[in-house]
Amino acid sequence: MSTATPVPEAAFEHQCEVCGRIETLTPTAAFSAGWDYPPSTGRFGIVSARTCGSCSLKDTAWYALVFKRTPSDQLDERHRATVQRILAEVGPRSAGSARGA
Repeated sequence: MSTATPVPEAAFEHQCEVCGRIETLTPTAAFSAGWDYPPSTGRFGIVSARTCGSCSLKDTAWYALVFKRTPSDQLDERHRATVQRILAEVGPRSAGSARGA
């Protein structure tokens, strides 16, 4: 019986869409620090909040779209830029992992 060696989590850049804070963290460390960020919350490439532990979800593009029902063409420039950044995400890849494997 073989046992697989766990692959360590890869750290990647987390950017808060509200305050602009940028940190390089693993998903576990980010979640523990209060970040709302994939893969712990949401999925890469799907619009959801991207916030640090200090900022409110009420200031996110996701909140404007879902709760305020702001049409995407009426979002302010900051929120439009956030949506474009999120839609371009591919997410981190672990060493040795392959798409479709």
